[in-house]
Amino acid sequence: MQFQDGLEDVLTELSQAISAEDRGETARLAHRLKGTSLTVSAEELAHVAERIEEAALAGRLDVVASAWNDLQGARVRLADTISRHRDEAATCRS
Repeated sequence: MQFQDGLEDVLTELSQAISAEDRGETARLAHRLKGTSLTVSAEELAHVAERIEEAALAGRLDVVASAWNDLQGARVRLADTISRHRDEAATCRS
């Protein structure tokens, strides 16, 4: 639960940085997201965050915008996976 709560906070900050076209802050937040995602084995999320980080550092805001959309999809898939695992764990405890 802690990762998901923190994820929403980072995504909100990242969205704001992208909207402001703040390349440095976008790269910093994407790097943070990549690291925390790898810590919990959310590899798809980490991979997309890395794409955002690299694109921001290169000044490729078009790639950042495209990767942001991919990040939203990865976030939804991760939430579905977590929910499915919680349901399975609850069933096992019953």
